[in-house]
Amino acid sequence: MVDRFAETFVDPTGKPVADMEVKAWQRPDPSRPRGRQTWARGTTDREGRFELGGLSAGQFDVSVVGSRASPTKPTTVTLSENHDLTDVRIELPAAGEVRGTVLDERGRAIARATVSLRGGPRPFGTMVADDGSFKIEHVAVGAYEVLAASPRGNCGSSTRTHDLNPSQ
Repeated sequence: MVDRFAETFVDPTGKPVADMEVKAWQRPDPSRPRGRQTWARGTTDREGRFELGGLSAGQFDVSVVGSRASPTKPTTVTLSENHDLTDVRIELPAAGEVRGTVLDERGRAIARATVSLRGGPRPFGTMVADDGSFKIEHVAVGAYEVLAASPRGNCGSSTRTHDLNPSQ
């Protein structure tokens, strides 16, 4: 068993990312088709670090999970028998947020409306506040179609395409 596996997660500017849930799952070893595979989950601290223990030696895919994470390709790390791995650094991709207001044709907020983003690496969605405002955080860079729907159906001409790009 590997005693410890530690990582640091940072944003694109190098700043530590706290309170991110991460998971590591062991890749199957083709030479041992019936071999035991281990996995673990953890949460980053204020310095963007976390530790996992009790993992078997082998290759692991490590990724961020949960609603705060933009989709990323897993990072592969190799753990050796009886050896701590403490110098892994993973940079999260650039992400942003989409904010807006959902109003009817008279300019009034639409109660219980939902807003969704489609067309990017993964779908996002949220329910609007009573004043019609919404905010969707941790959206991966890309072009999205923004759709709004009320409990009574579509909100009319609410579909728009936006390109979320941090360089603009």
